[in-house]
Amino acid sequence: MILQTLLIFLVVRSFGYSPVTSFVVGISLAQIGEFAFVLLSKAVHLGIISEQLYLLMLGTTALSLLSTPLVYRTTRFILQGCLKIDMQERIPHLNEHIP
Repeated sequence: MILQTLLIFLVVRSFGYSPVTSFVVGISLAQIGEFAFVLLSKAVHLGIISEQLYLLMLGTTALSLLSTPLVYRTTRFILQGCLKIDMQERIPHLNEHIP
């Protein structure tokens, strides 16, 4: 999830967006989606991946989905605390989405 966040951050940043916007987009898009369950199931049934790899990736997908709400809640604190960014000034609408 951290590597995905970093890669998405870099791509968004390369389009000229601010570091704050790039970070928020990176955090928002980094999670693994529910469709991964379907893809993994099909891959194991077709013999593309082993049963052991299937179980490992299934657990990783579940952990990603479960951790997403926590990551969203901590985004504001990371930006304010670690990066010393005033969220109301930079992204005034963010507080409407993150309680």
